[in-house]
Amino acid sequence: MRTTPWVRGFCPVSTMTNIERKAAQIKLLLTDCDGVLTDAGVYYTAHGEEMKRFSMRDGMGVERLRKLAGVEVGIVTGENSLPVARRAAKLNISELHLGCKDKVRTLLAITEKNQLGLEEIAFIGDDLNDEAVLKMVGLSACPADAMQEIKDIADYRCRNYGGHGAFREFAELIIKAKTVIGDAVIGDAVIGHSSLVIDVPLNGIPPMTNDPNDQCPMSNDPNDNNVQ
Repeated sequence: MRTTPWVRGFCPVSTMTNIERKAAQIKLLLTDCDGVLTDAGVYYTAHGEEMKRFSMRDGMGVERLRKLAGVEVGIVTGENSLPVARRAAKLNISELHLGCKDKVRTLLAITEKNQLGLEEIAFIGDDLNDEAVLKMVGLSACPADAMQEIKDIADYRCRNYGGHGAFREFAELIIKAKTVIGDAVIGDAVIGHSSLVIDVPLNGIPPMTNDPNDQCPMSNDPNDNNVQ
């Protein structure tokens, strides 16, 4: 008799990976801008106006995090950029920190203001000025084209590049952990299982880890969506 609950198409709670467990605790996702929400490029018009390219899919990720998982998003960037401010306003992101030269200090101020523990914050960054924050938060990630030093320390390395879906990939990872499995676990104790509340197909959600061996096979047992 099975003693661990299944949600159809997903891993049983007792086999959650360490990344999934971390993701299930997240309440705030902070992101760098250049190299994560953008491709790290800066464009100038003939009149010297700065332009940046943002992904609409990443924007949808912000909305899905908020509506499906109750996770807010904040931007912490070293640049003072009007396009970034406009993008944040478009996405209703109020936790916006421009011209931030000390990201650790900003992170600590955010935790105090929002009464959050570091383990409840995720951060995705791509360059060396993100390193200290990545080491402090509960869950860290980087785009596929991040600096190697950042890839070496991130909990999760996205398959997608900055400005081309890396943020969305990380967002979906957190959504999956919080809406499908997160409510079923307190520490290591299994207390039940949550309903399937997101309509993204299994093959449309990035894996919770870069190790393909960590993925759980689906069962052919029609009763697998019930607690035995």
